[in-house]
Amino acid sequence: MIQKRVGVIALIDPENKCGIILDENCQDISFELDDFSDALLIDTKVFFEIELNDNGLIAVNVIAID
Repeated sequence: MIQKRVGVIALIDPENKCGIILDENCQDISFELDDFSDALLIDTKVFFEIELNDNGLIAVNVIAID
């Protein structure tokens, strides 16, 4: 079972199509911007999942919390 984590968008870099989420443990986790990321703004609280890729941990399935 995949566990959803909670964090806050700390940085968005539209030029490089990526961002950083600060999770509940104060860990910085990168994520990639996609066509569905328009609703994500700095300080937005989000749910996300963690995957391991070639560059380390990355947040996936990032969803804004209303």
